[in-house]
Amino acid sequence: MLKTIVVLSVALASSLQQGIVEQPAVIGAMSEQIEIVATRPVDYGTVFARDCFMGDSITGGLSYYGFLREEQVISRLGFTLKKAAEELEWVRDNQPENIYLLFGANDLGPGVANESFLADYRAMIVALREAAPQAKIYAQSVMPVTPEEALARPHLSAGRMDELNRELYQLTLEEKINYVNIRKVLQIHADEYLYEPDGVHFRSAFDRYWLDYLIEQTKKP
Repeated sequence: MLKTIVVLSVALASSLQQGIVEQPAVIGAMSEQIEIVATRPVDYGTVFARDCFMGDSITGGLSYYGFLREEQVISRLGFTLKKAAEELEWVRDNQPENIYLLFGANDLGPGVANESFLADYRAMIVALREAAPQAKIYAQSVMPVTPEEALARPHLSAGRMDELNRELYQLTLEEKINYVNIRKVLQIHADEYLYEPDGVHFRSAFDRYWLDYLIEQTKKP
């Protein structure tokens, strides 16, 4: 166990230096990381070994908490679809089997229309098809913030997220890629509070449930 703790400490320091995770997500992080390694029922690193996850700092939690390797999680502080489309070197070099996308919070600033977000999403799909032609692309539903946080960020309100996800689903049909409604995770585990105090990011328990849901929806025959 001591060896594991040291490895995780190095990973934590590296993540903070690179700005991969935002400050609110670090609360209690070290103890959570140790607990995850001790109790994790699934070897997610093996299950998703040939996959790539791209997104903002919500996605960054997957490597931050030690569920996945850092290199296969392409995530930066304030990451948007446009910024991510410029960082596909790992995708080109490694040709992942599956690519899981999760964007929204940073793309949907005040005054940004849904059409702009969807156009950037379509451009990302084109870029990924050029970089990794054989990969399956999964668009994951944009995640809601808490009702309290939505009061401060009305552009991320539940009503708008519902509308946007319907339009994103339609885009996946047009582009013939896959859509995964990971908001179901919050419904399945409604008896647990899975948000960080900032009302935007998620605790490590959510990441475990999230990966379990992806296994159920995208890995099983």
